[in-house]
Amino acid sequence: MRKFNAVGAFLSIGAALALVLTGCAASPKGPVDWNQSCRDIAQLATEEAYYHCVGSNDKNVNILNFTLGSTEYWIEYDATVQFGVDIANMTVDAPNESGNVVVHLPQAQVLGSPVIDSSSLKSYQQLSLVPLNGDDKAQALQAAVVQAQGKAEQDDTTKAAARERAKSLVEGYIKGVGEALGKTYTVTFVDA
Repeated sequence: MRKFNAVGAFLSIGAALALVLTGCAASPKGPVDWNQSCRDIAQLATEEAYYHCVGSNDKNVNILNFTLGSTEYWIEYDATVQFGVDIANMTVDAPNESGNVVVHLPQAQVLGSPVIDSSSLKSYQQLSLVPLNGDDKAQALQAAVVQAQGKAEQDDTTKAAARERAKSLVEGYIKGVGEALGKTYTVTFVDA
């Protein structure tokens, strides 16, 4: 299940608007570095998703060096994943004579590794004859990170929302710079 962090989203949008409005207040001096300035804005355009996951694993039951079978155990946890565009692959063309700015924007992706909330980590066993040890829990945590990464990689809805957010912030910034320069810019996005 995904939940969006409304406070984080509000603060990010507020910070981006402050940057855009600040950029509009004073006329830029010298040529505009379109690539760098738009990358700074796009850096703010992330989406955060929360996942509640359950995973399972097996543990051999050994008594006096004899394997009697295996027992299954489950782990339950919450994970946080960041989505956004890879700004290193974004380029912005300077405005042409008609005021059109072309932004080459990559598709959104998972940024970094999922963060597992250790306070949410719980384990359950099918048989309690053999308790879980530290190695079992470390292996379960590693499997949880892999599982959360896989879920996030398949989350096309959140990826699309992150890309749309980046487009909106970059477009607002470019139009704000245009206004500060006394020009009207249009923005066209193409896949990078």
